Amino acid sequence: MLNESMASDGVAESPFENSRLKRDLINIERIKEKKYALNGVDEAHLNRWNVILLPDKPPFNVGGYKVELEFPKAFPFEAPKIRFITKVYHPNVSESGEVQFPMISAQNWKPAITVDQVLTALSDMLCAPLLGCALRKDIADLYISDPAKFEQNAAEFCKQHAEKI
Repeated sequence: MLNESMASDGVAESPFENSRLKRDLINIERIKEKKYALNGVDEAHLNRWNVILLPDKPPFNVGGYKVELEFPKAFPFEAPKIRFITKVYHPNVSESGEVQFPMISAQNWKPAITVDQVLTALSDMLCAPLLGCALRKDIADLYISDPAKFEQNAAEFCKQHAEKI
């Protein structure tokens, strides 16, 4: 049984999950070229990370997209929760920031998946929507039926909402 202690915010943290998150954080800091930037990770409260995704393809490459990762007490045996803070015109992201992303679903999650892998795949998903699990069917339908119109709409939305980098 793991020895758990209560963090100052009332979230139980175990030495095991802290060591895993610290290891992921150290590994991320060593990566020179990545498709995201850390935007606030408090080592005293590793259960919540703020990140800016930096997609590399149009129309999403005009800026950054703030996301929040919240790690459950059972991490890495349970996937992190992800929420977009920056509004984004995308089939896999709801208007409230909820994301439909198979890698972090209960049936697909594996404890060996690293935070870097999650963030890289999430950034890639912005550029290549996963239409089989779209949250916003209207945008998914437009992506299929009129890709040029989708790209135009997304580009306009990105100019208004993406973080300047």
